[in-house]
Amino acid sequence: MTSTVIRDAAVWRAASDAPDDIDGHARALDALAAREPALRAPLAAYQLARAAPIDHVWRLDPARDAHWSSVIAAAFVAGVELPIDHPRAAPALVHTLASLDDEPSVVALGRAVDRLAVRDPRVPPVVAAVLASRRASAAPVRLRAAWRAFEPPAPNGFHPALRAGLGRNDLAAVGLADRVLALAAPFDDSPDLALAFRVAGAHQLDRHLRQVREYVRRVIALADQPRAAALASRREIFAAAAIAFARLAPREAELVLRALIARQCSSRALHLDLIAGAVGGLVALAPRHAAVVQWTRRVRPAMPRTP
Repeated sequence: MTSTVIRDAAVWRAASDAPDDIDGHARALDALAAREPALRAPLAAYQLARAAPIDHVWRLDPARDAHWSSVIAAAFVAGVELPIDHPRAAPALVHTLASLDDEPSVVALGRAVDRLAVRDPRVPPVVAAVLASRRASAAPVRLRAAWRAFEPPAPNGFHPALRAGLGRNDLAAVGLADRVLALAAPFDDSPDLALAFRVAGAHQLDRHLRQVREYVRRVIALADQPRAAALASRREIFAAAAIAFARLAPREAELVLRALIARQCSSRALHLDLIAGAVGGLVALAPRHAAVVQWTRRVRPAMPRTP
């Protein structure tokens, strides 16, 4: 069959063996299309995508079109070394690689993760493709992307990979959390801090107890303020800090968090916000305690889930 002839053609193997010979791949494809009419339409689509801007999307079926992978990966990797507006940059092929999600695609996306400048417009779709990949080989690529999120200016296009890495809460997340907490200002309101506190608590990272304790202390100090706008951007962070506090210093945390629930605040709304965070820590300590259960029911809509 013609489709079998096309899939078995030497051009695909040549692209794997000599990935830098982009012009040679193009000549071989043109020659094959001259003999096999069935290749002409997909070849035209490839040529269009290779010359198109990044918002052009050409997706392939991995079950039917896997033979294209080596050619597309080679063209995309070659383009990574060029400015995005260069005629041979081929930025739109990132979407095609994402649709194929095979080993050559992951390797090509990994090259992009390593080589692109953090402000390059290709970074967001590359990161999205790496995060969506189902390949086991994408895991180290995701981690490399997460670490690039710390490069200035931050946050940058790699930031979603950092949040995904922290959110997995595995051993690799520990190093990321260490870095986030090392860079955080004393009363930071970055959502990344909540994820980092969750990792610190889940992995019993005692080295961060002082920072966790101080964050809880600063939030509790807001109870005496007539207006607590500062808490609005820190509710999730406080809840994560309270849970980490409970896991790192259970007895101390229980005393502090129970005292917070019992104290008076400048407003009922502020009191409920503080209690919602405090109860999260108490749930981590004693999820079935009658008083904790009662408070949980009262503030459930505002409570985060215990990680």
